[in-house]
Amino acid sequence: MFFNQLHQYRFALVLCWFSLNVSFAAPCGDSESLKNFMIQENYRGALQEMDKCLAPNKSSKEDWELFAILIEHVLKANDSTSFEQASQNFQSVLSVSLFKGLTFQFAHYFETHPKPDTKLFSKVREAEEKYYFYYDSGRLFSHSRGIALTDKSLIWKNLTGKPRRLAFDDIMSVALVYDRRFLNSDLSFTGWKLRLNNDKKNDIRLSRVSVKAIMPFFYAISYFIRFNQTRIDRKLMI
Repeated sequence: MFFNQLHQYRFALVLCWFSLNVSFAAPCGDSESLKNFMIQENYRGALQEMDKCLAPNKSSKEDWELFAILIEHVLKANDSTSFEQASQNFQSVLSVSLFKGLTFQFAHYFETHPKPDTKLFSKVREAEEKYYFYYDSGRLFSHSRGIALTDKSLIWKNLTGKPRRLAFDDIMSVALVYDRRFLNSDLSFTGWKLRLNNDKKNDIRLSRVSVKAIMPFFYAISYFIRFNQTRIDRKLMI
């Protein structure tokens, strides 16, 4: 189901950007370095190369389709993928230019900043957990709210309410939903949110994530959760 959804995302992604880019530059897919990455099946390298081409140019429908295909390849499940490789796949997707302006912190940040690592969501995080990702969605105070991924769980805090934690093995489903109310009951200025286990109590607001970046963000988060689940009989449904 995960990759059927990725194919649907590819179609939606192309429609979105095709409507926004009415003048075309030379096709990014013609780049020799990009072709070499593809031949070598180095899809992370190909995605980075494609991102560099797309960022400054108004590109064609074919370029955006190739961009979506590369994201699909990077996030492809493989039994031989190591945890380190999966983390790199995850980070490479969330490092593309679509997320420029958002505060993302990855494992290396916490390795070199032990104080934030100790304090972040300390009331709900288990002592032995290691952070691999944090999206700081706080507008005024750093590390006050947002979404974090450890090696064992997803932790989040919306603008209101207390921090919440769900172990990966307790996450049965992740859905991307949209609240049509512009100003929501939790004072968040975004309608997009993740819903875990089909429970509104587990809604996570995706503050400031643009429409163009919503789907890559959703699939990257889902990929990381699913990869780190240990119970084969309870794998994530999307």
